[in-house]
Amino acid sequence: MYSYICYLKKSEGNAHITQMLSNIFKCDEEYIGDLLNPENFEIRFENRILDNVSEFYVELNVYLNDDNNITTVFGCNFLFGIEVSKYLNEEVLVSSRNDDPYEWILIGDSSFFIAEEKDNDVPGITLLRSNNSEISYNKAMLISS
Repeated sequence: MYSYICYLKKSEGNAHITQMLSNIFKCDEEYIGDLLNPENFEIRFENRILDNVSEFYVELNVYLNDDNNITTVFGCNFLFGIEVSKYLNEEVLVSSRNDDPYEWILIGDSSFFIAEEKDNDVPGITLLRSNNSEISYNKAMLISS
């Protein structure tokens, strides 16, 4: 099973997420559904609001069934995040493989950054913008989860 997780700056309705995933995975919308929907979908997603005060407060989880007809897949969250960022025309966060749970890869405007999260007690993610370090596509691929 393929699974992808990224964090968004704003909440999108499930219909818009379905349309986006259809575009990204190059498949019909009928193959895509909400994680909790009892119907059998080849792609399922969870569009979860973590809070409404953080910079990145929406967690998007996407799951592809093992036995599906989807031909467009991504080898890591980073590659999926690039497509989401392009489609939504906004910055997107994905995790890095680093042991630091506060380190992220920030994707936006065809640029990639190592970003550090503020240490606070809210479920969403707010970045320490002054600490962002631009990295190359290759470096982002190496450290992405």
